[in-house]
Amino acid sequence: MTWRQYCLVLTLGTLFSLAAWVLILVWVNPDESGRLGIILFYASLLAFIGGSTILIGLSREFPRDRAAPLRYQPARQAAGRGLAIASGVLLLLILLRQGLATWFSGLLILGGGLLIFRFTRRSRSPASYDH
Repeated sequence: MTWRQYCLVLTLGTLFSLAAWVLILVWVNPDESGRLGIILFYASLLAFIGGSTILIGLSREFPRDRAAPLRYQPARQAAGRGLAIASGVLLLLILLRQGLATWFSGLLILGGGLLIFRFTRRSRSPASYDH
């Protein structure tokens, strides 16, 4: 699989999850749907935020030749970071919904998590990644 194919599949999946999230916002009444509606809302939001953050993380790793083979180490790292950030955002939204957090404390927690990611990641040269 090439970088172009991987990014195309990831972009289409992210757009599909965005469309699902918008449809859930428009058509699903949380009072009538109960837990299923809430689960669908958060699952589609997780997929959208996760896909978006993975694409943002991969944007630093794009090779000049888009038809180059996919290097799995940077793709795996971007996926792990993206899903962790999306999970953190989702957890904060759930805490806000339950009244266990405020917007200010949520922003502080999210900012702290992003700082931890920034300063704990390993910096390796792109040439040293395994295929």
